[in-house]
Amino acid sequence: MVGVRQFDEETVLDRVMEVFWRKGATETTMADLATATGVQRGSLYNAYGGKDVLLSKALSRYAARWRDRAAEALDDPDPKAAMAGFLDTHIERMRDPTNPPGCLVTGVCMQQNDFSTPISAEIEAQFNATEAVLERYFEAAEARGALRAGRNARALARFFVATSRAMAVMHKAHRGDLEPVRDVAKTALMVFEDRPGNDD
Repeated sequence: MVGVRQFDEETVLDRVMEVFWRKGATETTMADLATATGVQRGSLYNAYGGKDVLLSKALSRYAARWRDRAAEALDDPDPKAAMAGFLDTHIERMRDPTNPPGCLVTGVCMQQNDFSTPISAEIEAQFNATEAVLERYFEAAEARGALRAGRNARALARFFVATSRAMAVMHKAHRGDLEPVRDVAKTALMVFEDRPGNDD
């Protein structure tokens, strides 16, 4: 596309991602993005076509950055340890002081009515992709006897997707305090304790 080669695209997209993440997708303007990247608005429009396209690229970049780390946690054959690792990847992101509070994907999800249908579809696809990975993990864990038979793999996957998103909301609501976030993660892992009434 015209203009892309006039600047370092990797650096520009990193800065775009951070602005959307820190300021909020709805509140971010093309002027904000131009200021943060040092690229004139006209050049950004020529290269990408507008705010929604830049937001889509920011979402994809964000997901790719953290997807591999989360997937590594699923190498652990013990479901409780794997989910502890999965949730810890989110805490690791929040613990980094260079990152804005919360989660870009979760933040955009809460504002998605302000954006085009493709953005909403992308958010849903990212949720579904994480859910599918976790569901396959739980199905495999049950098949090898690491998870009590009869557990609902899809429900467990959805629960941990929801937990990870709730942790991001707590992190932002508590202005970066990680104690409430860690409490949520620890409590979520109690789902693996064998006790009456714990069946799905």
